[in-house]
Formats: sequence, C-alpha cells, structure tokens
Amino acid sequence: NLVTLNGGSAKIVLGGLAYSESGDASAKGNSVTISGGTVTGAIYGGYAGSNSGSAETTNNKVILFGIADVSGADLYGSNLSAAKTNNNLVINGWSGTVNSLNNFDQLEVRAVAGGQNLTDGSKLQLITANKIEGCEFKEQSVEDIQAGVALTVDGTIRQDGNALLIDTSSVRASDQ
Repeated sequence: NLVTLNGGSAKIVLGGLAYSESGDASAKGNSVTISGGTVTGAIYGGYAGSNSGSAETTNNKVILFGIADVSGADLYGSNLSAAKTNNNLVINGWSGTVNSLNNFDQLEVRAVAGGQNLTDGSKLQLITANKIEGCEFKEQSVEDIQAGVALTVDGTIRQDGNALLIDTSSVRASDQ
C-alpha cells in the first residue's frame, strides 16, 4: 500500500493494517508519505495483530517530506506487539518536531530542509521528539545529502537525547 497525505488533516494514518482472529497477520511493504497537511494522532508504516497466531511488520516506511505538520503526531514504524524488521523513518527535505518516534529500525536521510547556517563540524538538526522508544537508530555515515538548494552535506547521523541530528564533516556548495 502507498498512502500519501499532501494537504488537509488526519487523526490516524495507516500504511498497512493486518489483523487476524485465528491465524497469522503480516503488514509488509507499506509506505506512508506525509508531504503537507497536519496529522495530530498516530502514523503507522505497518500495523499487524492476531488473537491466536503470529504478527509481523516488515519493510514499511514513514516518509516526511516538504511542509508536513506532524508536531502533535506519534510516528510508528510498526505497532508495539508485532515482530518487526526493516521498518524505517525517511527524511526527505523536512525537519521539525514530532510528539514521539516508536519502533523504527533505521533512519534514512535523502535530503534535509534548508535555511540552516551550516559549516564543517556543525550539528544539523533533523528531528526532535518528546520521546523516542523502541527505535534502533545507530550512528551511520551519510554522504551527499542535499541541504536546501545550495548545499551538500556529509557527516554522521546520531541520536542526541530526544533529537536526531547530523554531525557534519563536510559542507559544500551543491553542483548546480
């Protein structure tokens, strides 16, 4: 499933929902893109549950892009009760605040919002959350990340308390 919100408002957004009363349930390969509008409740890449079988969520994405307002939202790669693998948060030209980040396996950065005063060695704020739970964000190197229209950044993504940021090692003018 591919779900996109590019305007308006929503309380809950689900990329994929699988539920079974008596068998297994699996939410796989779903993607939620929020590029505009406002989400005030929960955003799930994948949600799976079963009363008597197994439940799993695999290869789901939540993508934040553009002018998405998710400052009051709780973002989930997967729900708490499901076995989870490769459920990712993707930042693509967005930065901001969320209420919480939950159950993501990794962070993928395609581009970051512009308007920040960057130099080599500066900290590039990606996202701030009131709480981060069940996430496995590991330090990872990034190269050639577009920062606004004029800059390209290399560095290391890391978690600093309730914030995710890039410690920049190189900031340079983008090829135009």
